[in-house]
Amino acid sequence: MIDKSSLCKRYFNLLGKEMSLVKSDGGRDTVFAVVNQTWRKNKSRFENNATAAGFYYNDYYTYFGPSDFDIYNIKDNDYLMFDGVKYEFIRRERVIIGGRVQFYTGILKRIAEEDDDVF
Repeated sequence: MIDKSSLCKRYFNLLGKEMSLVKSDGGRDTVFAVVNQTWRKNKSRFENNATAAGFYYNDYYTYFGPSDFDIYNIKDNDYLMFDGVKYEFIRRERVIIGGRVQFYTGILKRIAEEDDDVF
Protein backbone atom coordinates (compact mmCIF):
# COMPACT_ATOMS: atom_id res chain seq x y z
CA MET A 1 0.00 0.00 0.00
CA ILE A 2 1.25 3.47 -0.87
CA ASP A 3 1.90 5.91 1.96
CA LYS A 4 -0.57 8.80 1.54
CA SER A 5 0.68 10.89 4.48
CA SER A 6 2.60 13.32 2.23
CA LEU A 7 -0.52 13.85 0.11
CA CYS A 8 -2.55 14.51 3.28
CA LYS A 9 0.08 16.98 4.49
CA ARG A 10 -0.13 18.93 1.22
CA TYR A 11 -3.89 19.29 1.68
CA PHE A 12 -3.47 20.34 5.31
CA ASN A 13 -0.99 23.04 4.19
CA LEU A 14 -3.36 24.19 1.47
CA LEU A 15 -6.68 24.07 3.34
CA GLY A 16 -5.76 24.15 7.02
CA LYS A 17 -5.35 26.85 9.64
CA GLU A 18 -1.93 27.81 10.91
CA MET A 19 -1.70 26.75 14.54
CA SER A 20 1.05 27.08 17.12
CA LEU A 21 1.96 24.49 19.71
CA VAL A 22 3.13 26.51 22.69
CA LYS A 23 5.35 24.33 24.87
CA SER A 24 5.77 24.62 28.62
CA ASP A 25 9.55 25.02 28.14
CA GLY A 26 8.98 28.18 26.05
CA GLY A 27 9.37 26.53 22.65
CA ARG A 28 6.89 26.88 19.82
CA ASP A 29 6.08 24.70 16.80
CA THR A 30 3.84 25.55 13.86
CA VAL A 31 1.48 23.20 12.05
CA PHE A 32 -1.26 23.52 9.46
CA ALA A 33 -4.37 21.53 10.38
CA VAL A 34 -8.05 21.42 9.49
CA VAL A 35 -10.18 22.50 12.44
CA ASN A 36 -13.99 22.56 12.52
CA GLN A 37 -16.24 23.65 15.37
CA THR A 38 -18.71 20.97 16.52
CA TRP A 39 -21.19 23.12 18.45
CA ARG A 40 -23.69 23.01 15.61
CA LYS A 41 -23.89 19.25 15.82
CA ASN A 42 -26.40 17.65 18.12
CA LYS A 43 -25.06 15.62 21.04
CA SER A 44 -21.48 16.89 20.86
CA ARG A 45 -20.86 16.72 24.60
CA PHE A 46 -17.48 15.17 25.27
CA GLU A 47 -17.13 15.79 29.01
CA ASN A 48 -18.86 17.22 32.09
CA ASN A 49 -20.23 20.75 31.77
CA ALA A 50 -18.88 22.43 34.91
CA THR A 51 -15.31 23.48 35.61
CA ALA A 52 -13.71 24.21 38.97
CA ALA A 53 -14.58 27.89 38.51
CA GLY A 54 -18.24 27.01 37.95
CA PHE A 55 -18.42 27.94 34.27
CA TYR A 56 -17.52 26.17 31.08
CA TYR A 57 -17.01 26.49 27.38
CA ASN A 58 -19.06 24.22 25.22
CA ASP A 59 -16.72 24.95 22.32
CA TYR A 60 -15.36 21.74 20.87
CA TYR A 61 -13.46 21.42 17.62
CA THR A 62 -12.53 18.44 15.48
CA TYR A 63 -8.86 18.41 14.51
CA PHE A 64 -7.27 16.75 11.48
CA GLY A 65 -3.51 17.16 11.21
CA PRO A 66 -0.45 15.76 9.43
CA SER A 67 1.37 12.60 10.41
CA ASP A 68 4.63 14.42 11.14
CA PHE A 69 3.00 16.41 13.97
CA ASP A 70 2.44 13.69 16.58
CA ILE A 71 -0.30 14.94 18.90
CA TYR A 72 0.47 12.11 21.33
CA ASN A 73 3.76 13.89 22.17
CA ILE A 74 1.99 17.01 23.44
CA LYS A 75 2.59 17.36 27.19
CA ASP A 76 -0.03 18.32 29.78
CA ASN A 77 1.12 21.94 30.11
CA ASP A 78 1.46 22.49 26.35
CA TYR A 79 -1.42 23.95 24.35
CA LEU A 80 -2.41 24.78 20.80
CA MET A 81 -3.16 28.37 19.85
CA PHE A 82 -4.97 29.70 16.81
CA ASP A 83 -7.00 32.86 16.24
CA GLY A 84 -5.53 34.16 19.53
CA VAL A 85 -7.25 31.49 21.65
CA LYS A 86 -5.75 28.54 23.58
CA TYR A 87 -6.97 24.96 23.07
CA GLU A 88 -6.20 21.54 24.52
CA PHE A 89 -6.83 18.02 23.27
CA ILE A 90 -9.44 16.00 25.12
CA ARG A 91 -9.38 13.10 22.62
CA ARG A 92 -6.63 11.94 20.22
CA GLU A 93 -6.50 9.24 17.56
CA ARG A 94 -4.04 7.98 14.97
CA VAL A 95 -5.43 7.12 11.54
CA ILE A 96 -3.37 4.12 10.44
CA ILE A 97 -3.65 2.65 6.96
CA GLY A 98 -1.31 -0.04 5.71
CA GLY A 99 0.55 -0.08 9.02
CA ARG A 100 1.53 3.62 8.80
CA VAL A 101 0.11 6.72 10.44
CA GLN A 102 -1.49 8.76 7.65
CA PHE A 103 -2.79 11.62 9.81
CA TYR A 104 -4.03 12.44 13.31
CA THR A 105 -7.49 13.39 14.44
CA GLY A 106 -8.77 14.63 17.77
CA ILE A 107 -11.18 16.77 19.73
CA LEU A 108 -10.00 20.18 20.94
CA LYS A 109 -11.55 22.20 23.74
CA ARG A 110 -11.08 25.90 24.39
CA ILE A 111 -9.12 26.60 27.57
CA ALA A 112 -11.05 28.85 29.96
CA GLU A 113 -8.96 31.64 31.45
CA GLU A 114 -9.68 33.93 34.40
CA ASP A 115 -10.14 37.08 32.35
CA ASP A 116 -12.52 35.49 29.81
CA ASP A 117 -16.09 36.77 29.75
CA VAL A 118 -18.14 33.59 29.40
CA PHE A 119 -21.53 35.14 30.07
